[in-house]
Amino acid sequence: RSYFVKGFGFSVKNIKIEDTLRFIQKHGGDLMKTACHDDCYYSSMCELLEAIHNENIGADYKITGGLVEKLEEMNVSEFDDCYWGLDIVSDIINEIYDLQVCFERGQDDCIGEPSLVIPFMLPWEYSDRLRNSNSLEIKRILEGFANELGVVSDVEELEVEYYG
Repeated sequence: RSYFVKGFGFSVKNIKIEDTLRFIQKHGGDLMKTACHDDCYYSSMCELLEAIHNENIGADYKITGGLVEKLEEMNVSEFDDCYWGLDIVSDIINEIYDLQVCFERGQDDCIGEPSLVIPFMLPWEYSDRLRNSNSLEIKRILEGFANELGVVSDVEELEVEYYG
């Protein structure tokens, strides 16, 4: 039986990890201010954000050995995966912009591509920001994120399948 996540978003199939790091480094400080505190639910993510934020990645955002070592020290094992960090990207977008975006990887041989998506929900489940915005405003916001992440993909209705 398959499970589908349907919503409004964009494919991240061709994302580069350097673009993900650039986004996290640019916006992660804002998330650290709002979400990171002593009894933080995000504690391991906050450690990771701090490591990325404090690392001098360089103007070309190439990954340096120091950052790789720090991430390995923190047991971030999927760092070679080009989709690494997209859960953090969605957390940043949600915490700062209140959009309820999630990263959906999907599964091989299933419908859809890895995507950042705002899932379709019942109207009362949406954040105030989403309830008070029209689809054109949301599309423009998501297009801005797609551009900032270096993704060439249309913002559209999509679905991602998981087989289970």
